[in-house]
Amino acid sequence: LDGGEVQPHGKPRSGFGWCCVQVLPGMGGSKGMAVWLSLLASGCVWFLWLALSWRSEPMLASYAFWAMLIFSARLFTCVFLVVSVSKLMASDIFHRAVQEELASPAGARLRCFAVRIICLTALWTALSLAFGLARHITCSVLRLGYSAPLYLVVFTIVKFSAMAVLLLLWRLSISRIKHLRDRVASQDAGVRQMWRDITREYKDVATVIDEMWGKTGFSNAWVLLSIGDLVEIGGLLGTMKIYTRDTWRYLSYFWVLSTGLTLAIVVY
Repeated sequence: LDGGEVQPHGKPRSGFGWCCVQVLPGMGGSKGMAVWLSLLASGCVWFLWLALSWRSEPMLASYAFWAMLIFSARLFTCVFLVVSVSKLMASDIFHRAVQEELASPAGARLRCFAVRIICLTALWTALSLAFGLARHITCSVLRLGYSAPLYLVVFTIVKFSAMAVLLLLWRLSISRIKHLRDRVASQDAGVRQMWRDITREYKDVATVIDEMWGKTGFSNAWVLLSIGDLVEIGGLLGTMKIYTRDTWRYLSYFWVLSTGLTLAIVVY
């Protein structure tokens, strides 16, 4: 969003900021995507294997099986997020829409909104990781060594990076719709040529929004992740009073609140 020089695929040619962005899931080209997909795939296999091979008392074994199976499924849904974000970053229509918005009078507001969203999601990610890792340390039910913290970090970074992209796409889509609405409201309804231009602009806006949300699979990926959020919230609320101590329970409440807030943003 710096309005700098752009390559054919819409990526800035150089700069420290872009190098940092490339580390994020789905934003580092094919090589970066391969690294993130490898981490997610290994996590899916690892927790699925733990779920199927766990041996303990019957009640604890049932809890461990479903907990690890759900987390394996959560990592699997993140695969679709990474792939969809990668498609979005490679979309010429998306980059054209961003450049047009930045060149418009609303460009400054978009930059300001992007800065606030990036800062808030970074803070949200840090808090979620801190409470999530503390929840793992104080948990006396499952002993998973270093595997759970590693994949918790991977999952949280993927989710909240995609959340920042989601909010930016929402703002970009709303802004383009508002431009079209203002254009219609300011024109004379009796001018036939005006309606031809408005119809053409409407089709362009619809194409851009469908490209960003639908054809990239970004909206469908968030549907899958939101279903996982609902399942996780239900699982935590149903088991925290049975299998957890007071400290773990309070940390779980924060995790439920964080997950519920994410779900509320997506539904809105």
